[in-house]
Amino acid sequence: DWSSDVCSSDLRDALFTPLAKYDFFAKDLDFMEVTHWYNGEGFDVFISTQSGEQRFSMSWGEYEALLNLVPPEEG
Repeated sequence: DWSSDVCSSDLRDALFTPLAKYDFFAKDLDFMEVTHWYNGEGFDVFISTQSGEQRFSMSWGEYEALLNLVPPEEG
């Protein structure tokens, strides 16, 4: 069910969520998956949308820098 809440996989340390819950422009089958690195030093991101797929990796330090540059919206 694509409309379910975030769930965890038993096979790896990964989280999955449909994007429509967060993005007005997302389509029904668009999703994001985040997989934590085995060594605990970061994570991989896979985003699948109607317009294509994106993959990238970040260390926790890079993530902290990103949050500093793009703080969460208030509301």
